[in-house]
Amino acid sequence: MVERKFELEYYRKFVNNLITQFEVVGTGFQINTEQGTPQALLAFNELPGGSKENLFGEELESLNEESIVFELRFRYGEYDFGILTKDGESNGNSCRFEEKDGEFIFWKTVRTPQVEKKFETILKKKEMVFNHGKFSLPKTKAFEWLGTNEDYLEENKIKIVQRGSLNGKTYHIGKAQITIEINENIDWFDVKALIKFGIYLVPFAKIRKLIIQGKTEFELPNGEVAVIPASWFVNYSELFNFIEERSSEELVLRKHHLAFARELQNGELVRLNLSLKLERLRKFDAIEDYELPESFEGILRPYQHAGYNWLRFLNEYQFGGCLADDMGLGKTVQTLALLAHEGEENPGFASLLVMPTSLIYNWELEARKFTPKLKIMVYSGASRIKDPWKFRGYDIVLTSYGIVRLDVDILKDFYFNYVILDESQAIKNPTSNIAVAVNKLKSKRRLILTGTPVENGTMDLWSQMNFVNPGLLGNQNLFKKNNISSRSKSKTTRKRRSV
Repeated sequence: MVERKFELEYYRKFVNNLITQFEVVGTGFQINTEQGTPQALLAFNELPGGSKENLFGEELESLNEESIVFELRFRYGEYDFGILTKDGESNGNSCRFEEKDGEFIFWKTVRTPQVEKKFETILKKKEMVFNHGKFSLPKTKAFEWLGTNEDYLEENKIKIVQRGSLNGKTYHIGKAQITIEINENIDWFDVKALIKFGIYLVPFAKIRKLIIQGKTEFELPNGEVAVIPASWFVNYSELFNFIEERSSEELVLRKHHLAFARELQNGELVRLNLSLKLERLRKFDAIEDYELPESFEGILRPYQHAGYNWLRFLNEYQFGGCLADDMGLGKTVQTLALLAHEGEENPGFASLLVMPTSLIYNWELEARKFTPKLKIMVYSGASRIKDPWKFRGYDIVLTSYGIVRLDVDILKDFYFNYVILDESQAIKNPTSNIAVAVNKLKSKRRLILTGTPVENGTMDLWSQMNFVNPGLLGNQNLFKKNNISSRSKSKTTRKRRSV
């Protein structure tokens, strides 16, 4: 007999444990038994970001990104349970005790470990292996996993359940799809994109801005919070930085990003439509050997002819470029050979050559010697006529960096065939007045000539390349970021090698 004062504790502990472990026929109390095939639940919740380790002591990939913790649970009737652990009860059964109006009632759940184990195996096939009944991923990877495996979970009758949120958010669960098409236009590529989260179409410009800013979440029309997949940051961040937004509906990519666009196409990340001319670059293995123009009165040495071929190649495919031969190797004569060709193809369409003042006289002599049929104008000196329309009918206009800086508001109104900078290291500082001025000039093509493209640091190169092919190396912040990251990786590699 059990004394009355100990009766409640006796039923709560001893009898409850007995019913859990064995088949019991009760007298004086009621036993309700639940059994059957469980409903598998994949429950998730947030783990705060900012810590180096998650709740299992595993190092996180990002110190700032929050993690999502998954837990596999099994619902029997009105109650659900976590994964059976090795140190748990042998049969995994559960029993709940309650007292109601002086009556003792036990609710026993008979679990089926074999069935539960099958669900663990199903998730293990998708690389979800539980540790102490839980599994965690960085948030962007977690929701990408859910979207990718949405059909798989449904086929295997595993229900996704959100268990609360740190900030009261209701997350969108479903596939995130991105389709990008790049179509060739006359001077650039048009970029068309379709982005869907579930049934919702999302403006491409919005996602592009979020990815550039490194933000991962945004709100859908139904109030749910969508999480941008981790792979989009890896696969598209660079492309999104290179794309230019001409208007809310017009997005373009400059043609000098052709190789990058082809790389994305090869990775099946974009659909690229090219003209037959650009398609030829797929099989490109060498620059064509071009004939010198008839109007050019000179002979090029083999290495100079190679430079001329390079300039003609850039011209044919509408790219800007840099001729970076050492001093004395004939950058002037190679450039004049190109301009002689342009004089035959586009007579009277003026090209502007900008250089230090000390070089103007030499350029004029060389131009009259090698290209006597071209009309040459020297735009310099205090008596210069500040009327850009005077350039019409000329083939070459020679001026200095100082004059461009002073007359940029006049010169920027004229559309040149080529703008060519000699000794282009003069614009190595992208924030200098002369760099800002030459970037305002308008032209069909741009070239730079220099024997020293890099003098102090890699930003020298960025400034000059951004002039000839704007956006080729991304904006200043992106270039600095990638440059710092590369140097950091290089230092790490050297340290590892030294060890």
